[in-house]
Amino acid sequence: MIIVAVSAALTTVSCEQWIETDFPSNQLPTELVFENEQTAEAALAGLYANLWNNSLISGGSDGMGLLLGLYTDDTASVSAPGSNSIVDLYYNQQISSNLIVSNVWTNAYQHIYAANSIIEGVRNSKTLSQSARNRITGEALFIRSLLYFYLQQIYGDIPYTDTTDYQINSKLSKLSADDLLSRIDADLEQAVNLLPSAYRNAERIYVNKNVANLLWAKLKMLRKQWTEAENLLKLVLQSSDYTFQNDISKSFRKQVRTSSQLKPKNSGDATKEATLYNFSGIPTTYMLNVDLVLAFR
Repeated sequence: MIIVAVSAALTTVSCEQWIETDFPSNQLPTELVFENEQTAEAALAGLYANLWNNSLISGGSDGMGLLLGLYTDDTASVSAPGSNSIVDLYYNQQISSNLIVSNVWTNAYQHIYAANSIIEGVRNSKTLSQSARNRITGEALFIRSLLYFYLQQIYGDIPYTDTTDYQINSKLSKLSADDLLSRIDADLEQAVNLLPSAYRNAERIYVNKNVANLLWAKLKMLRKQWTEAENLLKLVLQSSDYTFQNDISKSFRKQVRTSSQLKPKNSGDATKEATLYNFSGIPTTYMLNVDLVLAFR
């Protein structure tokens, strides 16, 4: 009996050792990512990169510019009807199974989850400096607020979450517009207090305090809080970081002192808008609606 018991114990140990695996050598556990400023910055940079890849503000075929332009007839589709789900938006035939609508929703909440993961990681870090904590948290809060702001404008009542806890997220319900905008308001106030005034990159690919002030002012106007919006915009106008560009031919160039911009995937790449709207021959996908063009004559 003793021999059997020892044999069984050895078998249990062997099985446990067999199923245990080391963490991949090219990856870090989440709890370690935010114990080092460089890897924490990399996590935040990944979130910015994903906004360029596929988000409401990407400027591409999955961005608001094109999708809402088609939906409101500012942009016309010259693709054959039924050839893709974007065309359904143009013909106002979108349904719940429309892939474009589904992707907009899914991608936005994936980015929100990533922002929440960064905020939680920074909160639980034991080694990050206070300045790094403030800036990284402020930037993640801004991105989350920006996504919620546009999702609410498109879908109306939507769920709000500020956690990665799957048990909480699995039971989310929609918030009314007033409740959601109130939460975004509080998040943006926190972001403004945490973000530095100076840009941390000459290309302005990361947000700062005044970029958050601009979105906060837009939210205040949406809530008809006109005095608060005016005060925030005055702060932005008083900054020496911005000047009015009177030459429209220079307005959309990289060197323009814009408030903020997304960095393309590859150095030297144009914006996605340039790919969508700048063509040398007859358009084969999208074009400005003729009625919109004539309205400016």
